Amino acid sequence: MDNNSTSGGDDRSASLTEYTYEIGRDEAPSVAVVRTVCALTDTEPTDLEPLYETIDPEGLDGIFTGAKDTAGPKSLSFEFGGCDVTVTYDEIRVSLPDEGTQS
Repeated sequence: MDNNSTSGGDDRSASLTEYTYEIGRDEAPSVAVVRTVCALTDTEPTDLEPLYETIDPEGLDGIFTGAKDTAGPKSLSFEFGGCDVTVTYDEIRVSLPDEGTQS
């Protein structure tokens, strides 16, 4: 994981509210999304709903794999695993929804 933010500084015991993951050069963005959500929520991948129930993993990979100067979007945001996810060509940013907005 590249960069993370906590709700109370750098104390590892503090509850994480946001995690940023730099996508590896040969890594599929869909795999990076699952890894980042698991890291933030301390969840095993098998405990999450399948990513394809939220977004088409092959479509996601197709958008963000390859040249950055394509006509596609520069970022894509969606909800997955109880988190807000934003994908760009370089990174995955995952955050927990604000407590005031959770139902």
